Amino acid sequence: MLIPEPLRRDIFEQLDRLLRLIDDSAACGRTLFGEHGENTQTIADLAALDNIVEEAQDTYRRLWGLMARIARDSAQQAADNMRLLEQAHLRTRERLDALSRSVREIKTDWGLP
Repeated sequence: MLIPEPLRRDIFEQLDRLLRLIDDSAACGRTLFGEHGENTQTIADLAALDNIVEEAQDTYRRLWGLMARIARDSAQQAADNMRLLEQAHLRTRERLDALSRSVREIKTDWGLP
């Protein structure tokens, strides 16, 4: 089963944003730890950055895995996975901006690049 072009294009854009979010969050965490260490002031933000990386990685794997299963599965299984993909796509759209905003806030709070 082919994924409709508009949905596929949107998901590939989300995958790109997720990769950039993973890179940015991990880099922010390394910089924060390198400049300030792990202490009572930084621990919450370091944990938040780790959680953002984990959520972004999980979302990336979920979207990619669903697309691959849709391509290889029977029509009925693909239709079921298409519904899951559409739900994951919508959830990702909702979460990406919030996660990116959280990283920007941590950077601002700590004066990080």
